[in-house]
Amino acid sequence: MTPAPGGVCAFCGGALDEAIRLDARGACCSACLLSGRVLSGSALRLADVAERLLDVCSTARHMVSSAVEIAEQALRREEYELGRETLRRRAEQALAESRPLLAACLLLRALRIPGQAARVYHDLAATATTLGLTREAGLHLKTGSWLAIKAGDVPLARVMLERLRALDPADEWIAKAEALLPVQAGEEKAEPRCSFCGRTAREAGPLVSGSEAAVCAGCVRKMMNLDRGHN
Repeated sequence: MTPAPGGVCAFCGGALDEAIRLDARGACCSACLLSGRVLSGSALRLADVAERLLDVCSTARHMVSSAVEIAEQALRREEYELGRETLRRRAEQALAESRPLLAACLLLRALRIPGQAARVYHDLAATATTLGLTREAGLHLKTGSWLAIKAGDVPLARVMLERLRALDPADEWIAKAEALLPVQAGEEKAEPRCSFCGRTAREAGPLVSGSEAAVCAGCVRKMMNLDRGHN
């Protein structure tokens, strides 16, 4: 990414407030960059552009300088939760202002902070959805729901799994993750599933259960065949 000479934005046709060239399509203005318009119809990856956003866009740096400084000070004091939440709140504001690429930039910074990142992935999924990046949104929801389950944050895990179901009802992770969740009051106990393929005993036959997992005969055979193949 290199600065381009002044002129007209290749994406909106307006005057360039600052000229930023991301690819061969021409220079873009800060509004088209921060809104994510530059990603449409291109091979540019959200994470690649977002990671370098503050290096190439002075408008973005000015908008978030206060939040970034507060987060960096918190990190120096090892107040990780404060740093992460500062970036999350500013990202939420950026998303509300129709600047999803700026939100993604802040959330990726928040991911680098030690500690529980499930809610950051939840926010990244919302940002990717706003940009029309359904596949990326699904990946963030799967990662975030797994982290939420590990952390015991069942309500957050359920929210993310419902959003994943809305994106792709057939995603196999949904059933596997829901089998790990505790039963809610008024719900029937979830039917045991194979921890490897996600099928129930009705679908796969009897399951061999351990303290934290269960496996069907089909998956046992696959693992045995794989083991033979390495010997």
